[in-house]
Amino acid sequence: AYEFVALISSRILGLKNVEDSSLASQAKASLYFNLLTNLENDTKNGRKYFPMSELRRFGLPDLSYKSAVKRPGAFREFIEAQVNNYFNLQKQARISYKFLPYAARLKLKMTIDTNNWLMRQFQKNPFLVFEQKIAPNRLVIARFWLTRLVGG
Repeated sequence: AYEFVALISSRILGLKNVEDSSLASQAKASLYFNLLTNLENDTKNGRKYFPMSELRRFGLPDLSYKSAVKRPGAFREFIEAQVNNYFNLQKQARISYKFLPYAARLKLKMTIDTNNWLMRQFQKNPFLVFEQKIAPNRLVIARFWLTRLVGG
């Protein structure tokens, strides 16, 4: 669904195929972000978005808190791999930013700054995916805005 939205957006903006893949990368990165930030709620409600083959690769039966506590090393490696996937996709997505109008680009970059901050927190402590409402404080957000307004 995210890739479809990216492709529709690229058509509206009149972008070529090269930029389409960058928008698709942004859409996939957003998907990884949403999957990790909603992991506890999805798991509690029986929703499983990561393939079993991926879980088996890390030796995890599922992504519940109980399984994470039983296998903390495996859970850490799993989260780190997903965060690395997110950052790799974000890197690919940067190509498409220049094609967006300034206001849209600024909002997107601010959202990405905030998302990146949270993903770095997950890298430091993977068990934070089970916490609710983690967000940067006002000072960090002000720094994001200042950086974007001055540096683009």
